[in-house]
Amino acid sequence: MGLFGPPNVQKMKDNRNLKGLIKALDYKKDWNVRVAAAKALGKYHDSRAVEPLITALKDDESVWVRVRAAKAFCIIRDRRAIDPLIGALKDKDRPVRETAALALGNIGDSRAVEPLVDALEDEDWGDPAFASEALDLLDWEPDQGVAGAWFWVTKQNWHMAKAIGPPAIKPLSYARNQNIAILEKEVSPEARCSAAKALGEIGNPQDMEILKAVISNRNLDHTKRYPDGEEYSYSKVRIAALEAFGQAEGSKAAPLLASILKNHKEPSLLRMAAAKTLGIICDSCAIESLIATLDDNDYYVSYYALDALCKIGGSRAVRPLVNILVSEAASWEKRKSAAIALIRIYKEGTLDEELSKLILAQRKVITSPHTDKRIDGCPVTHKDSGIGVDFPL
Repeated sequence: MGLFGPPNVQKMKDNRNLKGLIKALDYKKDWNVRVAAAKALGKYHDSRAVEPLITALKDDESVWVRVRAAKAFCIIRDRRAIDPLIGALKDKDRPVRETAALALGNIGDSRAVEPLVDALEDEDWGDPAFASEALDLLDWEPDQGVAGAWFWVTKQNWHMAKAIGPPAIKPLSYARNQNIAILEKEVSPEARCSAAKALGEIGNPQDMEILKAVISNRNLDHTKRYPDGEEYSYSKVRIAALEAFGQAEGSKAAPLLASILKNHKEPSLLRMAAAKTLGIICDSCAIESLIATLDDNDYYVSYYALDALCKIGGSRAVRPLVNILVSEAASWEKRKSAAIALIRIYKEGTLDEELSKLILAQRKVITSPHTDKRIDGCPVTHKDSGIGVDFPL
């Protein structure tokens, strides 16, 4: 304790002066000193610190001292603090309530389960993620009620939350509003991407227009320049919204995705995402758009279009895939993808005789061995036309 000033908490901490720190925890003139003392005491697993910290948790007039006292029990984990921490779940200040929940989870006493469930069900209690995390630490099995719904919402497991039914309406509405607010704010791209994904998984029909607006918002694009001076545009947020929209809407999303794929004014990465998502949706109405993109000047866009076309398959895909297979301009990787898709389509047994014969006519090319030859240290040069894929009849 200083003679003419506040206690030197750092010096006491360095000297492991536990008695001095306990005394500093009661220094009335400056709450900052008490916060520092509570923080220091939380570093020691000393039973002598428990009762002073409990007193601070219950009685200190400063919210931040009470928060720091509660946080100390995340480390000390003394069961004498269980009842005071349960009482702190009803503290008038939200930060104290939330920190007390985490401390109860870390101590790991089953007496805390019921009060934490009550907190999880109370809309005005605070951020439900704190109570949910504490219950998770206590190995609580989520029920089929409001508390269970809140638990799954905080874990962003929208499928489990929706499966609960009517009790999940308010928790899901809360999560939806939170994510809409994030998506519309000038926050980090990562946060907005996460919000877009959440809205897609929650799947509220009203939110699809929000996702569509994000997808079409070119103001979200950013330009990056390579060292050689070449520039490209990208937007993590628009891509995340596009993927979320495709997941939520399924085949109903295909027309919008196809229009983006065909639009050369859109960033390459967005068009690639559109092609990839069409492949996941596997909707046959996208086949014509994918076929039209196979000769796109952007190699990666054309590659993802081919990959999507291979996944969708069907009779309409046969001739374009054969054209790629026999093309001297197509890369071996693209020809191999076409070959594998043609074999799969043939084996499905749904083609007419003409298309079946068209595929069989390429069987020699498909099955012939493929060899990469390197000549005089130059890049790999292909001297054969085979693909080297097994095609049993």
